Amino acid sequence: MAGLTDLIYNAAKEYVKSDIKMKAIDKNIFKEHINMLSQELLTFVSSVRNLENKEKAKLAEKINQIYKENKKLDNIKNYITFRNKLKNKAATEETKYAFSTLQTAATVFINILNTLDDNLNEFFQSKLITIYNTKLSHVAIFGIIKEAEVINAFSMFLLNGVTSDLTQETPVPPKYRKEYIQKYLQTTAAIVTKIYDKNKNYSFLNSIDNLKRTNSDFTIIGEDNVNNVEYANVNKLNVNTANLIKQGLAFFNVFRWFGELWNNFQHARYLRKKQEKEWIESQVALLKMELNNEQDTARKEQLRKIIEAYDEQIAKLDRQINEYLESK
Repeated sequence: MAGLTDLIYNAAKEYVKSDIKMKAIDKNIFKEHINMLSQELLTFVSSVRNLENKEKAKLAEKINQIYKENKKLDNIKNYITFRNKLKNKAATEETKYAFSTLQTAATVFINILNTLDDNLNEFFQSKLITIYNTKLSHVAIFGIIKEAEVINAFSMFLLNGVTSDLTQETPVPPKYRKEYIQKYLQTTAAIVTKIYDKNKNYSFLNSIDNLKRTNSDFTIIGEDNVNNVEYANVNKLNVNTANLIKQGLAFFNVFRWFGELWNNFQHARYLRKKQEKEWIESQVALLKMELNNEQDTARKEQLRKIIEAYDEQIAKLDRQINEYLESK
């Protein structure tokens, strides 16, 4: 895995040169982030759980029917592309029950984040996390958090898009949501497939164990700014562990937005979470009415107004949050 060694080396080299070497993450702030992400995933799971399996089956059939009639609906097309990229057990289940695999994946990541929260003091023994005490296992943990964030945003955006195309009664999703879906479509399908291939027992603890058993869990940068990548034994790592590390290396600006930008970032996340719950629940309620041929016009109009009201606010907060995440 010479490529992974190079990635670690280049990431360490870049951040030793930058002002991130002066940043530190308070472990309690890291804990807050994990808990917030878990709550966001739970919002999606709780909402989609309101669709019974028979309704998820109807939704799968409805999506197929609409796609045959009109292949130009971007959101339905994105859903079909996602479903087609799933493999094995995941592909079979999603074909029968729309959004069931994303519900399962989100549930798995809630359990992973809870495990991480329960064991945070074991994984991060220092109160402050800095570039100088970050081990490869910490990078893998950053990677699992990145995967959880992808599952969360992708699931919400895809459901929003399918609801819009299917009911024709909600706002057309902003461009950034479609772009996000297309960017992470392959990644999300791979994560979901991996979860099902492991009989839903996907655990980052196996990757941590893999790092320790192969003597690869080294501190990336020494106190004297020495890049310790030469001690890496990454050729013995399994594919899952290597992929988590790659995800985590792309997550290193965590040292900036968990530091100086944290209060603004967390406030925007809190406001978004408050609005997101009713936003996504209203979309599921509208889908249920559509699937069960309910003709309550007044109720539909009420749901449409709720979705429309929250949609613009969520888009604004998403842009704000993304600015923090992408800050250099």
